[in-house]
Amino acid sequence: MAARQARSIETRRRIIDAARIAFAAKGHEANRTLDILEPAGVSVGSFYHQFADKTEVLVAVLEEGARWRREHILDGEGGSAAGGGPSAVRRSMERLYAGFYTGEALWRIQLRERSNPDPRVQESIRESRRRFHEAIVQRIGTFADVGHDRLEAAASLYFSFTVGLAATYYDRPAEQRTPEAIAAAIDHATAFLEAGLAAVLFRSA
Repeated sequence: MAARQARSIETRRRIIDAARIAFAAKGHEANRTLDILEPAGVSVGSFYHQFADKTEVLVAVLEEGARWRREHILDGEGGSAAGGGPSAVRRSMERLYAGFYTGEALWRIQLRERSNPDPRVQESIRESRRRFHEAIVQRIGTFADVGHDRLEAAASLYFSFTVGLAATYYDRPAEQRTPEAIAAAIDHATAFLEAGLAAVLFRSA
């Protein structure tokens, strides 16, 4: 029984890994199920033992990406991501840009599939956004003694800003993503986000 369960887990992992590469390259709609199965080395029967269809695989990939982003951006070493002073905001931006490189496939899928009309995909994206938003609210609330409305507004600013940075980053040609350009982008993003969060959180009533 243990061996069978281990094989099942391995099969699921191979499908998700192959799907992540396929969806990042061409998107969900442009890929056939066989485009996932062949590189994964998984039979059709084994696939349908794990997933109902390729959209269900996409949802699994999106959920994996959402967990990765929360852990990478918000739970990185060095304290809260969205508050605690300039150094904390800068650490957040440094982790964000590092993740654009290490998690490129997951980011590209998230950005691309926002327009996917399938209700399962839309529900997954809404849920990941909700969890990320809640995590930001909690982090900001650990250092900012302000009302919940202001925490919500600050979290919305942070979330929208990071998604916008991701879209801008991947719109640029690879040759423009030099270490110098990224360092400058981190400086600018840090300055903008520090000022924006302070304005939202601590403005006069």
